[in-house]
Parts: sequence; structure tokens; C-alpha cells
Amino acid sequence: MRHIRLLLFGVTAIFILYSFPFSVLAVTYCSQAPLTGDYTISGACTINTTVEGAQGGDIIIASGATVTLLADQTLVYNTGKKITITNTAIVNLNNTAGHASKLTQGTICITDADSDLHPLTVDGNNQSYTTTTCPAGTIARTAGQTADCNDNDPATYANVLCYADVDGDHASGGGNNYSTTSHSVCAGTCASVGESANAGTDCCDSDANAYLGQTLYFTSADACGNYNYDCDASNLETLDTTGIQGSTYACVNPCVGCSLNYGATAGWLTAPPATCGGTGTLNSMTGAYVSYTGSECYTVASCANLITSNASAQRGCH
Repeated sequence: MRHIRLLLFGVTAIFILYSFPFSVLAVTYCSQAPLTGDYTISGACTINTTVEGAQGGDIIIASGATVTLLADQTLVYNTGKKITITNTAIVNLNNTAGHASKLTQGTICITDADSDLHPLTVDGNNQSYTTTTCPAGTIARTAGQTADCNDNDPATYANVLCYADVDGDHASGGGNNYSTTSHSVCAGTCASVGESANAGTDCCDSDANAYLGQTLYFTSADACGNYNYDCDASNLETLDTTGIQGSTYACVNPCVGCSLNYGATAGWLTAPPATCGGTGTLNSMTGAYVSYTGSECYTVASCANLITSNASAQRGCH
């Protein structure tokens, strides 16, 4: 086997090239290049993959290091970056015809068969390089990439910890009738396999309306027998205050002495029920009316088209 040795001293580049027989008795592989930043190689080591290099920074071969590239191996530094071979560092290149190793400038490409922007691996395998644009089935190696757990399905790309989500509301964990145990899933997201990445956010996994952050109110208990639809940590049930304005309640007929302007929306005719699902009477208004600034009073003349109605209603909670 024939090799070329490159040496660079100080600031001025001085290359001494010559051929010599070379054999490997014990191999220490160089560390894998990081996905971002500089790639510094120290000590004596051999490149471990066909293509290796720095994608987002410079390659620095430290003083005293000896780096060996075997047949067909390439050490790549990105466009706009550089490789620095520090004083007393040595780079051994294979010079066998048709299988020469080399240092070159280009873009490191990594296999992404399903084009979901998640490469097959990020450990230095399945890499190639180009001086133009990465070809189909590959993408440029970049910081933050994670390995694809299924490179044949663009919707499946990550091993994630998921929790059971029986009712499909994307919440799980907690303390009623559902699993609090997570497991690793090869999926795009937990939701894509009908599970949840959210632990401890569901207080009733048999009712899709019950989950942390629910803002709607309900007049009947959930499937677990509670009204705590927003999964308050203290299991507090919050009464709906819609239609309540302080201690004043709706009038049967605002055209005969009502001074309350509740904007033609429903209001409790008397004190509302004090319990979740409790029954009372709501008064509602439809039609045209006149609002007088300041007093907010209604007169017979202003209520010509006003219709009021009373109905039995339940008070909701969450």
C-alpha cells in the first residue's frame, strides 16, 4: 500500500509529500464529527467512516495529532470553512490508484429515503458528500437532526415516549381510570398512534371533554362522575358565571322598570343555582332595544320590538 504524508508547520503551509509502506497494527478511531461547530481531532487516530467532516464549522487537526485516512475515505470541510493542520500534526493519505483518500471541500449528505427531513442515522454512517446539492434520497447534515426510526414512512420518524389516551383528547396521566405508564413508540407524534405525550393532564380518560385547559362548561357530570372538566389539580369544580352581574339578576320584562343592561343575552331571573347541574330559570331577550348611556334604562318606546322569554335551565361547571 502506498501513502502520502502531509505536514503543516506554523502559519506558513509547507507540504512534504512522499510515499512509504504503511501497515496498521492497532486502530484507534477518530471521534465522530459534531453536527454543528468545529471538528477538532487530537492524538493518533484513523477516520472510521467513508465520509467524515465538519458541516457547520472548521476542521482542526491539533498539534501532535496523526490522522490516517484509508482507501476511499474522504475528510470534508464545508464551503466557506477551512481545515487547519496545526504545527507538528500529520495527515496520512492513502495513494493507491483508484482508491486514494483525500481532503476536500463540499457538503456532507446523509441518507433520508422517505424525504421527511429526518435522516436514517446521525452517527456518521450512510454519509456521502457533494460539491453542489445533495441528491434525491439524501439531505445535508445539520445541527438538531435526529435519527429516523422508520426511513420508509415520512409520517414515522421518531422514537417518542407516549401515554395511553383512551378518549382521544391528547391528554393522559393523572388518577382516575387510565394508564400513567409511558412506553417508547416509533411514530411521528404520539397523537399519530392514538396516544398522548402529555402526562398528568387528563383527569378522566374515558371522556374526551375532560382534560387540562378545558374552557367549556357542562351541565352533567363527566364519564367519571365529576364536573371537574378542566382537570383542576385540586379537583375544584368551577361554576359558570355567564348571565350573572353581581347580585342583580334579569328582569321578567326590562320594559317595565328594569335598569339592568345585559346586552340582550341570557341572564338568571333569580339567584342562579349554587350547584353544578342545578336547575333555575333563565330570561333571554331578542329583538331591538335602545340603550341610554349612563342609566342604561329601557322604556316602553324602546322595547317595541323586544321579545323576552323565560325557560328552565341548568348551571354548568368545569
